Amino acid sequence: MTTPPTNPEPALRTPEQIEQEKQMKRMMIWVIIGAVALLALLGVAIFFLLQPATPTDRIRDIFIIVVALVILVVVGWRLWRSTNTAMKSVSAAGEKLAAEADRLQAAADALPQRQAEIQRSLADLQGRAAMLAVLAGAMGDLASTLRAPRRYRM
Repeated sequence: MTTPPTNPEPALRTPEQIEQEKQMKRMMIWVIIGAVALLALLGVAIFFLLQPATPTDRIRDIFIIVVALVILVVVGWRLWRSTNTAMKSVSAAGEKLAAEADRLQAAADALPQRQAEIQRSLADLQGRAAMLAVLAGAMGDLASTLRAPRRYRM
C-alpha cells in the first residue's frame, strides 16, 4: 500500500500574482512605518502635554482632534477597501461580458439565418461592456483620489 506524498509541489504563480504579493508587502511595510511614526508622535505629544504648564483645556482640544483624525483614517480605509472590491467585481463582470460577446460573435458567424438577432444581442453586450469599462475607469479614478488626498483640497 502506498501513501500519497505529504509535500506536493507548490502551485506555480503567475507574474501578476507575484507582483500583487510584492505590492501587498510594500503596502504592509508602509502601514507599519506609518503606525510606528504615529505612535512616536503621540508619545512626544503626550510628553509635552504632561508638562506642568500645560492647561487641561488644551489637552482636551488636542484629544478631540486626534480622535477626529483617527475616525477619518478608519473611514478612508473602509472607503478605499469597498472601492477596491467594487472595482474588482466590475472588472470581472466586464471580462465575463467581453467573453460572452466573443462567444456570441462566433455564434453569429456560424448561424447566418439568425445573424440579425445575434448581432442585436452582441451590440447590447458590447454596450454593457463599454458601460462597465467606464465604471471601472471611474472606480480607478476614485481609487487614485483616495490614495492621494492632498491633491484634492476643497
